Amino acid sequence: MEKYLIVPLVWLITVALHAQDEPRWTSWLTHYSGTYARTYISDAAEASLNAVTTWSRGQGTQAQPTYAGIHEVAYDQDWVYIRTTGLGSHIMGPWPTNFPNFPANTATIYRVPRTPTVPTTKDLSGLGAIGFFIDGVAMFDSRDAFSYSVSLGRDARPNDGANRGDGIWNRDAYVNEGATFDPANAHQAGRQYHYHANPTGLRALCGDQVSYDPLTNTYTEDTSNLRHSPILAWVTDGFPLYGPYGYSDPMDPESGIRRMITGFQYRDGSNGSADLAATGRTTWPAWAVRVQGMGPSVSSGPSTGINALGHYMEDYAYLGDLGMTQGIEFDLDEHNGRFCKTPEFPDGIYAYFVGIEPDGIPKHPYNIGRSYYGGDAGGSTGTIPAAATKVFEGGPETLSRASQILVANDELSIEWTMLEGAESYVLEHSTNLTDWVPVSGPITTNGNVLSMVGSQIPTDEDIAYYRAGHGGLLDFDDTGFDYTPPGGGGGGPTGGTVTITIELPTGPPALPPQAVTPTQVTMGGTPITFVSRPTQATVEVSFDPGTFAQGTYNFVVTFPTPMGSIDVTAITTYTVEAPAPDTAHNVLLIIIDDWAIDSSHLYNADPGATFPPTPTIERLANNGILFANAYAQTLCSPTRACMLTGRHAFRHGVGAPVSQAAELSAAEFTLPEAFASEGSPYALASFGKWHLTAGQDNAGDPNTIGGWPHFSGSLGGGVPDYYAWNKTVNGTTTSNFTYTTSDTVNDAAAWIQSQGDDPWFAWIGFNAGHTPFHRPPIALHSYATLPTGTITGADRRPAFEASIEALDTELDRLLQSVDTNKTTIILLGDNGTPRGVVQPPYNTARAKGSLYDGGTHVPFLVAGPGVANPGRIDTNLVHCIDVFSTVLELCGVDEGAAVPPGTAIDGLSLVPVLEGSNLGERFVLCEEFGGNANSPGRTIRDERYRLVKYESGTEEFYDIDQDPAEGSDLLPTLSQSQQTHYDDLLAELSSLN
Repeated sequence: MEKYLIVPLVWLITVALHAQDEPRWTSWLTHYSGTYARTYISDAAEASLNAVTTWSRGQGTQAQPTYAGIHEVAYDQDWVYIRTTGLGSHIMGPWPTNFPNFPANTATIYRVPRTPTVPTTKDLSGLGAIGFFIDGVAMFDSRDAFSYSVSLGRDARPNDGANRGDGIWNRDAYVNEGATFDPANAHQAGRQYHYHANPTGLRALCGDQVSYDPLTNTYTEDTSNLRHSPILAWVTDGFPLYGPYGYSDPMDPESGIRRMITGFQYRDGSNGSADLAATGRTTWPAWAVRVQGMGPSVSSGPSTGINALGHYMEDYAYLGDLGMTQGIEFDLDEHNGRFCKTPEFPDGIYAYFVGIEPDGIPKHPYNIGRSYYGGDAGGSTGTIPAAATKVFEGGPETLSRASQILVANDELSIEWTMLEGAESYVLEHSTNLTDWVPVSGPITTNGNVLSMVGSQIPTDEDIAYYRAGHGGLLDFDDTGFDYTPPGGGGGGPTGGTVTITIELPTGPPALPPQAVTPTQVTMGGTPITFVSRPTQATVEVSFDPGTFAQGTYNFVVTFPTPMGSIDVTAITTYTVEAPAPDTAHNVLLIIIDDWAIDSSHLYNADPGATFPPTPTIERLANNGILFANAYAQTLCSPTRACMLTGRHAFRHGVGAPVSQAAELSAAEFTLPEAFASEGSPYALASFGKWHLTAGQDNAGDPNTIGGWPHFSGSLGGGVPDYYAWNKTVNGTTTSNFTYTTSDTVNDAAAWIQSQGDDPWFAWIGFNAGHTPFHRPPIALHSYATLPTGTITGADRRPAFEASIEALDTELDRLLQSVDTNKTTIILLGDNGTPRGVVQPPYNTARAKGSLYDGGTHVPFLVAGPGVANPGRIDTNLVHCIDVFSTVLELCGVDEGAAVPPGTAIDGLSLVPVLEGSNLGERFVLCEEFGGNANSPGRTIRDERYRLVKYESGTEEFYDIDQDPAEGSDLLPTLSQSQQTHYDDLLAELSSLN
């Protein structure tokens, strides 16, 4: 038998590294980048081995497949950058059925410093990602984000709004949340998949002494062939996290391998530690005093009889504080690391290690301690600089690779690992790297694996070449990816230089030898840059697609010949796609005064109700999302204060109309101030009704207290006459005689048009349909028989409806000045319908100013480019306080960075709901401070029940599902289930002081 050289072609990217095999950018796990992320969505799916590539629960909606983990690695002088979906390369899930969210693509760009610093004063780890594991999954610290609350008398929990506890007794994540981890020891915060402790799924992929049984989806610690653990993560301070196993002597690689011993123990009286079972949780351990700057005596936590030792991080003592010596009795310092030599850093480096017990059970403090060894320098970033050196591109750009080659009895078998999600796969054969023909032997595909099995080796060839490729990609979730589809129909970006390889026909005429350089390459007749000629039949070129109009282009390569030159038209073409839509969303907030669900046919089906025509609002609802269970405060000033601050009335103090009660304090942090705090490029303006401070003597309040750079409108709660009113523009007040609704639209439309292509946020508070009632200009409505002047008596309801129809007509005019392709429109009512015009199913006792459904249940819709599956009705409980966080997220303002420390924000961003997720279990609170005729009090509801509690002590309890008009108080006789809901609502109400 003759011997043949079989060459399975694998096209490689070669990069000149600053340091050979630099682990800071070569340690990332990229092997699985071209495979889809997969999840077991339930125990039943796990048992049947049914892992899916699309799923939805809570904030985790993956409507299209997307690629797992890391899909780009780059570096520059100061930083190492990764681009990741945040999804594990192992199969994720399942999680308990009551866990609120699934994971989803987070489209994260993260950076860590190349040269870490080591400050004397250590930085505390924060909430959210504090680094990233090498598979692109976020690292969270060892807390679960909640702590003990003295005011609540218990641990804070998600339903407590902004109250996450006192930050003194911090709950241990593994102890409190471990039951919600999947087999790989991960779960979600929102949609962000993350590890708190011992990432077994990742360790199995890395060969770090963990074995995996795919039939049972279980991981087991396996020390039968002990090796030094690999790097598992890079922490935000720039230091690596290794698995649990290191050198026995930190500076001697010949000293053997063993499990690293963490430096913490229970405070149970042993080794001189405090005995919390005897003393109670009245003192902090020395490490907590040192790191967190409080104590040692602190507010008492619950007894160990209630929450056992280990429930809180402060239940642990650091052995170095108990007289023990690192390197003798234990290995890792209070940060959970040590300076040591490792296989990647033979000269030594500070490194963290994963903490486990011998059987693999996570051991406190798991990955890192409560503070970093280095400075907290890294974090999420918006872009990877264009000048950064890319060392890896994966995801849809993953290259094929031969994973198995076998030759037996003159038969050749090759297995290729391919990019998953291709429309088609192809395997070709060549003897000269120029002429390629499809392989005729049996070819099979299984997911992303392409196999050629049992092909005969040609006996007349000394060398045989094989290459695998694929056609176009199936649709996938490409959010956060940065890639150029290949030529031949692929659409490139519309800006920035791209480099591609184009394929030439082999003749006739025959191509010049590979060494011959083209004299010119053109794209659609325009010269572009020649880069190289990898083979005789290929040419590498670069160009800027942004300089070409939308369309498909041919390439022509001109070669010199002894007789002059020849032009060769390439097989490859290139498509320049239309520019991507501007991702900077404008936001238009529209507030309709005194408009509740009884006055909108989108909500009210009562046969005794009447409605004005509102085609513009209906069009928005059909093109957006309509919230069925949306709530505001009982009156206009409190609702506006809640939206402007994101805080409940008991926090900002505006619980009644400003003329009857306290006004908005200048100390309150407002929505415009959040934009200013983060240096946002958005232009801001407010139009229409203000009503948050005390009237005409403070004409500059919308600018100074509200923070609006531009304000144009009325200051009070209602104008005295829609055709004669005082108008204030940035502190100057004049008389105005234009119908208020039209005047508001005039100013808003002119301002919006003046912004050009710059992003903006506009707050428009219409006076309509607040009293006094007037007949609007006749061209704006269909109620032609209404009398002129101020309208009272039986005509009040028709006049109210006419004002809403006129608003709808003018709203259509306003939207003509808005680019709706890049503007999110939020529209809602501010409280119940006034008693004089309320209609079934409500009555005058269940109208504006009341704590019942009729006083607080308002229309609320969102339309725009960020709404998935438009035209849907959503049943999440939402509240006017959610406007604050929603607007900030839509406009790209980081709420956590913008809001001053210690300022409680009660609202939630509704952006996940717009994208198709759920908010999960929630309560909504409404308050009345007594500025109205009704008794002051508060009301709170969950998904089914409402509790009303007046300051007088009177309570009422209603089943909203069965009694939406709240006609039958269930107290004092409650079923067991009703009693449970009542107790929960009362406890939540009591906790909101």
